Amino acid sequence: MFYNPRCFGWSKRNESRLQLFPSPAVKAGVLCGGFLTRANEEGKKDRGTCICGKLPKRIFFHKNTHFTEQEIAGCQDAFGNQIQVELIQIIRSSVWRAVRIDDNRVISKHPCFRGTYLPLSNRECVLWLQGAVNLTTDSNYFKEAYSVPKSVLIKRYLGNANWHEICSGILGLTKMDWNNNLLYKSLPITLTYSQKFAQIIQNHDIPFGETYNYIYFM
Repeated sequence: MFYNPRCFGWSKRNESRLQLFPSPAVKAGVLCGGFLTRANEEGKKDRGTCICGKLPKRIFFHKNTHFTEQEIAGCQDAFGNQIQVELIQIIRSSVWRAVRIDDNRVISKHPCFRGTYLPLSNRECVLWLQGAVNLTTDSNYFKEAYSVPKSVLIKRYLGNANWHEICSGILGLTKMDWNNNLLYKSLPITLTYSQKFAQIIQNHDIPFGETYNYIYFM
């Protein structure tokens, strides 16, 4: 998740948690993932400057807490109708468990496949980020060994993307933590790295409004 700290402020009730509050600056657009704001685009067009790149058609925001009404309104106000926004909450602890049924309708001795998902409603879905993986050396490799695969609960607060697209994106992001040699992590990198980054900001006096190379926080 990328955000412009000048457009979004800290929650005074809990300084360890960042909330997205709508402000007048949001209406000009936010700087998201390196894309130019709409205000900057209009200014550069007036000066005859060539603009490279295109606005994304869809942006996903992942959180491990719920999205407040102010945060939803802030995202809608920032991106307007040009970009489809998906606000997704990923709850790590889910009570759902699954067993795998073989072709002969017998409970398998192997766990369910990683990437299995079960839509509960239009707003909720259960996804298994753990499970059996089909490798060249082992068609039922299970990284967690003997435990039962745990699932995560996904809640949608805004957007209309299908669950296959949402789950596929989360599944791919669990393989993008290149600071280890694991096949996958239990949570997508959008949550794990943002949590580490928040801990660094909380424990160090880092002023907002300044530009830092992200490599210093890794």
